[in-house]
Amino acid sequence: MTKGACAVYTCVDLDEAIELASQIPSARWGSIEVRPIMLFDQ
Repeated sequence: MTKGACAVYTCVDLDEAIELASQIPSARWGSIEVRPIMLFDQ
């Protein structure tokens, strides 16, 4: 069975995002995807 989740965090830069992702418990036995999200002005 595959389970998934999504979380959005605000980080200053990629290094901070990677550090934060490394602290997620499931990163020990699974995979974590880190990517930017583009924000558009309305």
